[in-house]
Amino acid sequence: MFGRNFQKFGDEYYWMAMTGDEKLPGINGVIMKKQDPGQPIVNSIDVSDINAYILKIEKAGGLIVVPKMPIPTVGWLA
Repeated sequence: MFGRNFQKFGDEYYWMAMTGDEKLPGINGVIMKKQDPGQPIVNSIDVSDINAYILKIEKAGGLIVVPKMPIPTVGWLA
């Protein structure tokens, strides 16, 4: 959906997520099992057009669980 690359790391359920060109701003990250029941899930994905991606996600069967809202001085969140 977002053009990300994932690479398994080690023998555990631990995947490295590469978001793009390392010379550009971005957030690489990890997908792993929770280490603690209270550990929150945090996802941030920068896209060129949030409205277009909302439609792509819904068309692919995904669900927008937080409606589009502004983040002052930053942009939009959904």
